[in-house]
Amino acid sequence: MPRVSDTTLAAMDLTVVMAVTQLADETGCDPTLLLPAFLESQTAADLYDDSLKYWWDGPSAAVERYKTELVKGTALGAAG
Repeated sequence: MPRVSDTTLAAMDLTVVMAVTQLADETGCDPTLLLPAFLESQTAADLYDDSLKYWWDGPSAAVERYKTELVKGTALGAAG
């Protein structure tokens, strides 16, 4: 797997931070509690897979993917 540039990794990180902030704003949840669950999701794994380029779609798209993952019950903590 080719090495991702520092600039690309920073953009991926920023997308995650912005997505978690948006989720926190929408749900009223503490972002420090949302971040670990988000990072363990398939959505985050896909965001950090540069070959997929999902981070290009921005934080709102990441939030929608994560919500879909939650609805399907595949995100960490989704099963109760």
